[in-house]
Amino acid sequence: QLCINFANEKLQQFFLLQVFKAEEELHVKEGVPWKEVEFQDNAPCIDLLEKPPNGILRLLDSQCKTPNATEATFCKEINTTHGKGGFLAPTRLKRLRDEEGFIVRHYAGDVAYHTSAVVSASTGHAEVPWLEKNNDTLQEEWLGQLAGSSNAILAELFRPAHEAATKAKKTASFSSVGKRFVNDLNSLLVELRSAKAFFIRCIKPNMEQAAKSFTPTMVLDQLRCSGVVEAVRVMQEAFPTRIPFEDIHGRYAKLMGEEVVRECGDDPAAFCEAIAIACEVSNRDYALGLTRLFLKAGCGAFLEDLATMDPSTVVPLLIEKIAQSKRKRAAATILGYRLLGWWHAKRFKQHREAAAVAQQAVRTLRARRQYAAWSLARQERLKKEAAERALREAEERARREAEEAARIEEEKLRKQQEEELK
Repeated sequence: QLCINFANEKLQQFFLLQVFKAEEELHVKEGVPWKEVEFQDNAPCIDLLEKPPNGILRLLDSQCKTPNATEATFCKEINTTHGKGGFLAPTRLKRLRDEEGFIVRHYAGDVAYHTSAVVSASTGHAEVPWLEKNNDTLQEEWLGQLAGSSNAILAELFRPAHEAATKAKKTASFSSVGKRFVNDLNSLLVELRSAKAFFIRCIKPNMEQAAKSFTPTMVLDQLRCSGVVEAVRVMQEAFPTRIPFEDIHGRYAKLMGEEVVRECGDDPAAFCEAIAIACEVSNRDYALGLTRLFLKAGCGAFLEDLATMDPSTVVPLLIEKIAQSKRKRAAATILGYRLLGWWHAKRFKQHREAAAVAQQAVRTLRARRQYAAWSLARQERLKKEAAERALREAEERARREAEEAARIEEEKLRKQQEEELK
């Protein structure tokens, strides 16, 4: 089970490298816009399983060669060495002791691996221990007997192993299932990297194994764990369809007329861009790299077929599409000027109306300020006039009082003189 899950981890890493990192490197190398997409990288889990010197499979080989080692010491060594790492879960989560097993956090979920004693106790059947399962070494005497067999097939099969065991040192003669599995898996991945990979994801729809029945949460969890959701997001954000410039420019540029060549130019990138525009590919659906044309998924199907179609059939279609595109660009230019003129006229009308409103507001504000100034001056003038009038009235009253006092004094003096004459 550990070998199966390790193979799944390696294949998942291969999928991630092909879909995410390879896509990013290609887009950056070609100078095409790239938007970062987060994904769960399982490289630390693979290092936990195979990285020397303390990977789980490496520790298993080491325990197989250690005297008096048992699977209990093997499990305890794993939990002691990697207990603080992020991809080895604590055994207490499964109610185990460190010497009874270990728990690996795989990309698809946590998996508990038990010792043969725990498995035998739970199932009632005898189980082969880890160290014995991993030991794939044949004694040199057995190899000698098999290599010297009278059966030609047996002799041919075991002669190389016997010769290698004879030449090898005693310490290097140990052979393990885990090591051989890792080597075979790495060889498989080398072959996969040298070929063009296509991925088929198998999704378990339900736990009942019933036809035409889907458990949404179960399916979604599988899609998330396998990276399919992130892969779909990459396909939406990136340009998954790529056509080398030479596939279009090299096949059709020399067959076009002079007018078309002058219109598109002799540069491969400009020629392919003109063809893409003529095929009504939106500006946001394509991008020009250094050596190829990048297209969004599902866009430019006609462009993809150009690389394999017969030039005698395609050239008239391209010429017609380019001419049609030229007419559309001319019509778009005229329409653009008309629309721009209408927009300027509308904007001028809006500005004129806004200016009239602004002028009215300014005149109103100016009139209010003038009225406020006039009202203030009038109040001050009225106050001044009232003060002057009060002053004049006071002076007139004082003058009359003085005259009355003088008249009374004169009358009093006259009466006094009259009395004296009597």
